[in-house]
Amino acid sequence: DLDDTTRGTLEDQVARGWFDSDQRQAAEWLIQRSDDTNRPERLADFANRWADWEANAAGEWLGEMVEKYGSQSDKAVRRFATAIAQKDPQTALDWVHTIIDPNERQKAARQVGQQFAMRMMDDVDQFVANSSLNEAERATVLQASKQARY
Repeated sequence: DLDDTTRGTLEDQVARGWFDSDQRQAAEWLIQRSDDTNRPERLADFANRWADWEANAAGEWLGEMVEKYGSQSDKAVRRFATAIAQKDPQTALDWVHTIIDPNERQKAARQVGQQFAMRMMDDVDQFVANSSLNEAERATVLQASKQARY
């Protein structure tokens, strides 16, 4: 009989190995074995890793997780939005807007803004203006973008 820590570590290792061949099944298997203490981190890990492989499929899965787990998905949404910000800035901003916890949303806005700066986007203002973010979140994105650039 395994203790919770050992079982959790083994589950994470199995899912990571399985991820290479079937992202959705590996993610669903691991999330089914999760509880409130480890679910947010597991969701975030998969969202971030999967975004690099296939952002559209990852976003579809993440949307399902947001519906099912609500604010427990906030960290996953933040990491996903940050991962896709350089390739799909408008979608990244849309994802930031879905984060429930205001502190996590501000953190996501700052990280996405930093990603925009790394890309040296001249059109950051346009993306932010067209986003569904509120004024404070827009200001956070723009400020992070400018600070990281200079």
